[in-house]
Amino acid sequence: MNRQLFYKEFGRLLYALAAVDGHVSPKEVATLKSIVKEQLVPHELFKDHYGSDQAFTTEFEFDVLVETSADAAACFDSFIAYMSQHRDEQHMALDRTILRAADEVAHAFHGVNKKELAYLIELRKVMAKQ
Repeated sequence: MNRQLFYKEFGRLLYALAAVDGHVSPKEVATLKSIVKEQLVPHELFKDHYGSDQAFTTEFEFDVLVETSADAAACFDSFIAYMSQHRDEQHMALDRTILRAADEVAHAFHGVNKKELAYLIELRKVMAKQ
């Protein structure tokens, strides 16, 4: 598995959930940073060419997408396409991390709205396909 690509796409997923309502709140940003620091970094053994933990790619991608006001639907579709193409490379522990992180970001700001719920349902459907 290309870990750098996975973390980039994971940043896209989390951005899509945060931005689907048209606004990325400070709580959603803080939740993303906490997920990276507490759930991704401790389990990542590889560093990028700068010597940083590759898991920080998720945070970097999220930040770039916030700065550019990227389209949430396009980012979500990108992650879904990535998962569909690379499904055989994933494993159960990573699936749980993806779903848990998606739930945390969706719940970070005033609970889950209809658009976030639709993304979470679609994500679970894609993740269930093996």
